[in-house]
Amino acid sequence: MDQLRDDAALAQLRLGFHDLALVMFCTASSGLVIRLVLALCLVAPAAHGAAFDGPRAAYSYEGEIIELVPVAGRFTVTWEPGVQQHSAELASDRRGPERIQLADCTLLRGPRRGPPRYHTDEYQLRAAVGLLPEPGIVAQELSSLPGVLLAAPLYQRADAVGGETRAVTPRLLLQLNSPFDESALRAMASRLGLELVGPRGLAPSQWLLRVPAGSALDPVAAAMRLQGAPFTRWAQVDWLRDRESREIPADPQFVDQWHHHNTGQAGGEEGHDLNSIEAWDVSQGSSEVIIAVLDSGVDMDHPDLVGKLLPGYDFIDGDEDPDSSDSHGTKGAGAAAAAANDIGVVGTCPNCRILPVRMLGVGDAGEAEAHDFAVKQGAWVISNSWGPIDGTGSPSEIPPVVAAAVEHAVEEGRDGLGVAIFWAAGNGHPVDSCADDGYVSHPASIAIGASTNLGARAGYSEQCPALDLSAPSSGGTAAITTTTLGGGYTGSFGGTSAAAPVAAGVGGLILSAFPDLSWDCLRELLQATAEPIDLAGAGYDEQGHSIAYGYGRIDSAAAISGALGCLSIASLKVSCSSTIELSLFVPQPPQQSPTVLATSALEPDGELFQLQDAGNGHYQGSILAVDSAVVAADGELSVEHGDEIVISSEHSGLERRIALDCEGPELLEPLVFNVSPDGATLSWETDEVASGGVLVYPRDDELNHRSFEAASTGYYHELRVSGIEPCTPYVGELWASDVLGNLNGSPRSLEWTTPGDSSQIPAEVLPGADPCDPDSWEYQGDDDATLPSGGQGCGQDSCAVSGRRDAPWSLLLLAGWLLFRSAFSRAARDRD
Repeated sequence: MDQLRDDAALAQLRLGFHDLALVMFCTASSGLVIRLVLALCLVAPAAHGAAFDGPRAAYSYEGEIIELVPVAGRFTVTWEPGVQQHSAELASDRRGPERIQLADCTLLRGPRRGPPRYHTDEYQLRAAVGLLPEPGIVAQELSSLPGVLLAAPLYQRADAVGGETRAVTPRLLLQLNSPFDESALRAMASRLGLELVGPRGLAPSQWLLRVPAGSALDPVAAAMRLQGAPFTRWAQVDWLRDRESREIPADPQFVDQWHHHNTGQAGGEEGHDLNSIEAWDVSQGSSEVIIAVLDSGVDMDHPDLVGKLLPGYDFIDGDEDPDSSDSHGTKGAGAAAAAANDIGVVGTCPNCRILPVRMLGVGDAGEAEAHDFAVKQGAWVISNSWGPIDGTGSPSEIPPVVAAAVEHAVEEGRDGLGVAIFWAAGNGHPVDSCADDGYVSHPASIAIGASTNLGARAGYSEQCPALDLSAPSSGGTAAITTTTLGGGYTGSFGGTSAAAPVAAGVGGLILSAFPDLSWDCLRELLQATAEPIDLAGAGYDEQGHSIAYGYGRIDSAAAISGALGCLSIASLKVSCSSTIELSLFVPQPPQQSPTVLATSALEPDGELFQLQDAGNGHYQGSILAVDSAVVAADGELSVEHGDEIVISSEHSGLERRIALDCEGPELLEPLVFNVSPDGATLSWETDEVASGGVLVYPRDDELNHRSFEAASTGYYHELRVSGIEPCTPYVGELWASDVLGNLNGSPRSLEWTTPGDSSQIPAEVLPGADPCDPDSWEYQGDDDATLPSGGQGCGQDSCAVSGRRDAPWSLLLLAGWLLFRSAFSRAARDRD
């Protein structure tokens, strides 16, 4: 844990080696001596683990290790605010210099990484000779330049060389397993030399840390150290990554909005649309429903948008003006919710309001902050038409900080009903699969592919098992007509960038009609009422899902009709003896209270459970799962560990599946330390999130037990046992319970013996007495000791006793002194 701090302390000492190595790389001749010295200089720092040397990794929000490697010859420099380019035309941009000179090596500035307020630029290394310096050496040299906050290599995934790159920033982000772990975080941050900036985000127990300016700490290595701490759920660098909109340009001559009502215009096939007109007969949406468009910004003065735009935010420039010169966000906003005002175009939810957020390319933390902002501003729906760069064939995980924000949005947003997050599935087919896109494949995302006006998948639209639905876009004979900059309109909006806001608008339309729908019920309703298209080539499975289309193309009229409802369950995983609470919402309530059928592997014929009417189309009930033999029609469903419960209803278009977990956590690494006469500290780890405690009793008196419980829930557990007796052997039986209530199966215990309390030894006892063995105590003035002349006794802290007890020690001291003098004199004679 302290290795990183040691590395940082040594880094400054190694700068001399770095200087020599860098100059040699840039001016090296073919001489053997130069090459040899160069090799020695380069090996020395790596052997000691200097900053940016050695293996580097990132982690997914699920804990997957992602090995990283530097991109040859490419670096990023994060400048202090105010560092400016010397060219007059770029002076207001506050960018760094065009070129940086290091010995005979030159770094030429390339693209900016992230928004301007990050002041991070990418540089390409050019050397006077063919060899390029080691990335760690150049990074150290750059960090010493005036005005530099941080310099670092540009990284890429080791399993995707040539794909997405990521730039290091001085900021680190993490989430604790529990709020009780804050003190452990503060202690570790102090040891590593990190500044603890403070809490961040809406999701609980998230923190922002920073590498101090001028520090030799490597943020990537620091994040790796934090990730390995037992109190950490995840830790990451606040990476700046490649991000792009997911628009495919199309022919601008097509201006009719066929996606609402396809009559065959523009060469399309009649009927391949959203059935918007039929849906609008029921509702055109509600102004209470807010659709957040997280994108490149929105034209705040567009006549089809101006009356419905809420105050937004610009995370790129850090101000409250989300206007932009990039048209992508304006197109998405119009596709979702342009007003039906007889001026131009109409969005899929004409009466919904729009929350404009400018954030495209803002970095990991900025992406999370944008989602948090949407939740705080009351968004019902979020439209994301962006993601990792398409067409690389490289996997790209969702940053843990963004995953935490997304999960908070669906769990806590909209007063607990959850914000529906629509995500463009990507335009990289056939090179890319949306399964490799961590944003799209996250369980809380509603992944949207693109279909055409010909009723087929758009050729670019990515395929994967996580795909939920398809929505109209380009790829056939027409694209989507929508708003654009300058109060204008375009018929060229395409890609899954267009499909996602079209679908998000339908989501807002359905929530306007049924405001009590949870986000997952909305997703289920859209899936259950979607229209399967391309039946011959789609490959729909028995559940009605296709990797090419999801559950089919969204049908807004069918979804808003209320013919089908959605089935909600409290948990996707339960123990083998539990009561499963569930609810059913049916927009058009049936005449009788509905039932649900629950089946399992042990009981494939299942059990019927009656639901109770809770009013306004809502029904509630429960299923009793038991770990026992099957008895037909007994009102209990028999299950076993690893089984799966399948719940269905004739009033819901989709089944619900629940996993069974009947085994408790495993106890690992039990340890007892800081043992005192009246207490001891116990710690242990578990292989899953759990609570825990210990039952403590004297080894020979099991009935005299006391119970202690750890304060936090997580993977690491620690508690202080207090109020126990000194000089006593104790046993502590550990226990742990997972979130489902399953107790640990294999017992683990700790044993220790409390020491005695030396403060309880009487003052007249001679020093060195064992407080746990009173029978061995020797007292001043006893038969084996002679009191000093005058009858003076010993004090509590010191005692000078004369007589035969002291005589041997005096003789030993005298003999030692004589031996020392003899040896010293002999050594002096030898020198002479």
